[in-house]
Formats: sequence, structure tokens, C-alpha cells
Amino acid sequence: MRNFLLAAAAATFALTAPPALAQSRIGPAEAPAPTPTSAAEYVRQAALSDRYEVESSRLALGRAQSEELKRFAQHMIDEHTATSAALMAALPRAGVAPPDVSAPDRVRQGLLDALQQAQNGGEFDRRYRAQQVQAHREALALHQNYAANGDNAVLRGVAAQTAPRVAHHLEMLNRIR
Repeated sequence: MRNFLLAAAAATFALTAPPALAQSRIGPAEAPAPTPTSAAEYVRQAALSDRYEVESSRLALGRAQSEELKRFAQHMIDEHTATSAALMAALPRAGVAPPDVSAPDRVRQGLLDALQQAQNGGEFDRRYRAQQVQAHREALALHQNYAANGDNAVLRGVAAQTAPRVAHHLEMLNRIR
């Protein structure tokens, strides 16, 4: 009976967990790729990451309750627009074609959908902050790994310059409650 209750509780949590935790339930085909070492995949992942940061933060400007989160969101729009521009500016020197990131990938679109479905105010704030923490952890791993192991020297430099900025964003998030 105890095992049944534990299993039922686990199933209930899995079905009702906040969308920020939904990534842990994403299957292998939908999960973000492991941090790449190939230039083309690094560029694609970095561009998709920046796109998500900008789009989710635009939502936060209009829907967040916390003024601190709104300031963070504007900072993310500015920062990730700048990191995208730096990445795209480096592509000709790196000999890499720009990726098509005209739309978010499936995982990030799901995150944006979850934000759009959240109630304005406290629910939105919690969801946005949780998503930002996870997205920045993934972005930090992406940039750090590529800076150390990437196959293109120009892009390793971009990754090395971007990683500390992303780490700073995580520090900012840790101060927001």
C-alpha cells in the first residue's frame, strides 16, 4: 500500500509539476542537445538560446509583477541582443553560415507557451525566473564547453567572451526572489 501511495504521489507530481520542471520530463528527441563542439551546432544552439532569452524577456516586460524582474528582463533583452550580434559578426571570420533561427526550437517554444499560459503576476514571475535559471545554466555550459573544446578558434573566442556574461546573469537571478 505504501509503495502504491508513493507511486501515485510521484505520478501526480509528474503530471502537475510547474512547466519550468517540465524539461525533466522531455524525451531524448526533444531535450536540448548536449553541448556541441562543432561550430555549426554551437552557433545554432547559441542563437536559439539568445532568441529564447529575448522573446521570454519581452513577455516578462508586460506580464511580470516584480519590478526587479522587469528590470532583469530588459537587461536580458539588451544583453542577449548584444551577444547575438557579436556571434553573427564573427561568423564570416569563422567561415560559418548563419543558422536559421527564424522560429524557436520545440523545447524553447514549449517554454514560451508555458509562460504565455501563466497567470500574470506571481505565477508568471515564478515561472519566468525558474525558466531563466535553467536556460542560463544550459547557456553557460554551452559557452564554457565550446570555449574549451570547440573546433573553431574564432568561435571559441566568442564563447569565452560570452560565458562570463551568462554567469553574471545567473548571479543576478540568484539575488532575485
